Amino acid sequence: MRSSCHPVRLSARSYAVEDVLVAKDNLQIEQGDHVIIFLTDKKFVPGVERLFQPSPFLL
Repeated sequence: MRSSCHPVRLSARSYAVEDVLVAKDNLQIEQGDHVIIFLTDKKFVPGVERLFQPSPFLL
């Protein structure tokens, strides 16, 4: 991920998370990145799924 925001170091019992970035308007998700999204309502799931589908124009 490329961003100007500052990463936060987190750790858990069995693993350590390297960087956690809070999304802002300049955050770019790159291939191989992992994304966790919290939604307040399930009705938004289809719209978020569409955002992560590859565009036929990019192939």
